Amino acid sequence: MKNNFVAKHAKKFNKSVVFKDKKKALKRGESKHCKKVLRRNTESYQIAV
Repeated sequence: MKNNFVAKHAKKFNKSVVFKDKKKALKRGESKHCKKVLRRNTESYQIAV
């Protein structure tokens, strides 16, 4: 493992992750994209014009 950087760092990055259920999250009201950011961008655009 002296020169094999992939094997050297594999334990750090290759971890198992539990993903959340997207269908259940949408039923609970979670949105896919953040609406607050879009509102701020449109307000700043209207002020600048």
